Amino acid sequence: MATLTMKVVYVNPPKNGGKRGSIKGSDGTFLGCFGEKLGLFQPGHTYEIDYSEGPFGKNVRSAKEVGGPAPALAASGGGKPYRQTCEADAERMFVCSVLNAFVRANKLPMQTRDIEQAVLMLRRVWGLTFGQPTLSQRAVTAMRSRPVDEMPDWDRDENPAAGMEAAE
Repeated sequence: MATLTMKVVYVNPPKNGGKRGSIKGSDGTFLGCFGEKLGLFQPGHTYEIDYSEGPFGKNVRSAKEVGGPAPALAASGGGKPYRQTCEADAERMFVCSVLNAFVRANKLPMQTRDIEQAVLMLRRVWGLTFGQPTLSQRAVTAMRSRPVDEMPDWDRDENPAAGMEAAE
């Protein structure tokens, strides 16, 4: 009796009321199997199989599962993600990951206020680097990008806001 390890691709039931079916491995190997033993096998799982060789080929004697199915992502998408991460989830993942790193490195006290401030700070960092900037963030960026010497030099008569406090 010989032994092999096989990742099962197909489980073929007996045909036309027959007693024997077969299993096919990922390497193309076929093994004959009696109907009552076919229930041991599931496609995508890996088994250590004891078999014997007879006049009709290789026949399963016993089997033991040694590995479950491959992860669904790799099997169905060829290693590609099944969907793009939405903006809200991406931000949440970023904040949680960095916050977790702070906590593990003992850089963040476990006080409610400190955690709240860290989360707000990380959300601002996300928004400035990856997300769509808010109106106030765009205004700050615009003001910082304009040198002070380029600001208009209004005198009281040209300034449209001059004298507004007197009108109130």
